[in-house]
Amino acid sequence: MSKKVITETSTVEYNAETGELKQQTKTQVAVLGSEDKYYKFYKEGLDYIIDMPVTCTKVFYALLDIMTYVDQPVIGLGEHGMHIFLNADIKRGIAQDLGYANYRQIDNIIQQLLKGDVLIREGTGIFRPNPNIVARGAWKEICHLREEVNRPLPKGETFKTVCERKDAVKKQLAEQAAVQAEHQAEQLTIDGV
Repeated sequence: MSKKVITETSTVEYNAETGELKQQTKTQVAVLGSEDKYYKFYKEGLDYIIDMPVTCTKVFYALLDIMTYVDQPVIGLGEHGMHIFLNADIKRGIAQDLGYANYRQIDNIIQQLLKGDVLIREGTGIFRPNPNIVARGAWKEICHLREEVNRPLPKGETFKTVCERKDAVKKQLAEQAAVQAEHQAEQLTIDGV
């Protein structure tokens, strides 16, 4: 969308010999284009995503292109916007643009972005980027969104270290569950004897 700006300047000249006042008006018209899409990346956020895999980075930037501004809330999804709405058709389009064979690869990368706290799930097919990493809109609303979301970045950690820590915790919980299941099985055989 372009915007037309019209400026008018007037000059008045006085001829001292004849006493005549002469006024001249000049009109200028300028056509301004609309502002390009923009994102506000925060230093702490950039430090956090510095080691994010290239595949994740490409998908993340593609998702930012379809993100709403912070001042565009959706009823039932909180007071602030910055939503990313994804359905199968949108994921297919992103996959095609990025050269992936199918949109299931996009789903897998989104799971990595969720695990690394770069994306936040708001509902089925609805996401937000972590506003401590990137945002879009006025600072006043972004501040309120940060409070609403309450997902600070862990100090001294990066995307990779958070994912590794979560994988280690998941593995430890699985091992504990296996030991507990084995123990219960032994109890059943002892009690059954």
